Amino acid sequence: MGDRQLTRGDFDNNEDWHRYCHEGGIEPFGRDQPFGGVGASGHYEALASAIYGQRLRDYQRAWEEWGRGEHIHFDDLKKAYRAVAFANCLGRIMSSRLDITWSTVGITADRVVAAKQGEFLDWMRRWLDRHAGWASYLWVLERGTRRGIHSHMLFYLPHGMGQKFRTDAKRALAKIVERGLVDKPGEKTIRIRARGPELAAQWFRFAYMMKGLDPHA
Repeated sequence: MGDRQLTRGDFDNNEDWHRYCHEGGIEPFGRDQPFGGVGASGHYEALASAIYGQRLRDYQRAWEEWGRGEHIHFDDLKKAYRAVAFANCLGRIMSSRLDITWSTVGITADRVVAAKQGEFLDWMRRWLDRHAGWASYLWVLERGTRRGIHSHMLFYLPHGMGQKFRTDAKRALAKIVERGLVDKPGEKTIRIRARGPELAAQWFRFAYMMKGLDPHA
C-alpha cells in the first residue's frame, strides 16, 4: 500500500481502527470518515468514546462547537416566550426566581457547570412535581466577566411553599456541588425569591433573562 494512510475500510473492526488512530496520533473522524458514534466493546473503543462521545450531538458539542454562540437567538426567545405564555394559560404565573453563581463553590469549567446544572434541574423538576402538581420553569446560563457562568431561573411556586423550597434547594445544591454554599452579604451561591402570582414581576424577570438577545435579531 506504500505510504498511503490507512482508513477505516482497511480494518476488520472498530477496535483495531481506534487502536491504529490512537497509536498513530490520527483523528478517527474527519471529512472522509464522518462521526458515526463510538461503541465501547473494546479498550480503544472505550477510550475513543470517552474522548469523542457516543452520540453525534456529543461530538458536535465537544469538537464542532455546536450550540455555542455569543447571543440568544430570536427563535430561542420565541420558544421561551411561548413556554411562559402557555404556563400562564394553564393558570401558572412564573414569578418566583432563583440564581446560582457557580464560581463561588469553585465550579468554573463549562462542562462541569452543565453537569451540575443538569443535576439541580432534575432535583427541581422532581420537587415541583411533588409539591406543585407539575413543574413549570425556565432557565438560562449566562457568562459574566466578573463571576463567570451563572444560572437564572424563573418558575412557578405554590403559595406558602417559599421557605420549604428555599431550605430544600440549598440542601440539594450543597449535596450536588459537594461542599458548603457561600452565604454572606454581597456574595451568595444561591439566591431565591419566592413570589406570589405577580404577572408584571414575571415579565420583568423574563426580559432580564433574555437580555443576551442578538442585537441584530
